[in-house]
This record gives sequence, structure tokens and C-alpha cells, in this order.
Amino acid sequence: MTFVFLTLAIVAEVMATSALKASMGFTRPLPSLLVVIGYGVAFYLLSLVLRTLPGGYSLCHLGGPWHCAGYSGGYGGLRRKA
Repeated sequence: MTFVFLTLAIVAEVMATSALKASMGFTRPLPSLLVVIGYGVAFYLLSLVLRTLPGGYSLCHLGGPWHCAGYSGGYGGLRRKA
């Protein structure tokens, strides 16, 4: 169950980060709400993961997928040029 929480934390953080640009400095309500909720869920789930796994181990497994998902969402999903 720990790795499910870790995966969901990654998904929530990528969703929140993708909505950050769309919020336009927190002036648009829906993307701003997605940012706040997404980061809140990500930090909560990561706190559940850290109850079971050591911090270094968690961040090791979190870093790779987190960066790949962020790159895919940022450049592929939003159609930005690298």
C-alpha cells in the first residue's frame, strides 16, 4: 500500500505543478484550487509513505518517476517546445 500512496503522491504533485502556470499567479480560481488541493494531497500522501519507508529510500523511488512524469506533463501535455 505504501507504493500506491507514493504513486498517488507523484500524480497529485504533477497535476498541481501543471496547473500552476494555468493559474496565472493565482488569479484564476479553478487552476488555483487545483494547485492548492494537489499539493495538499501530495504532501499528505508523502507523510503516509514516510511512516513506513525511510526518507532516503522514499526520495530515491520518488525522484525518478516524479521527474519523468513532470517532464511528460510539462512538455508533452502542454505542448511546449524543449
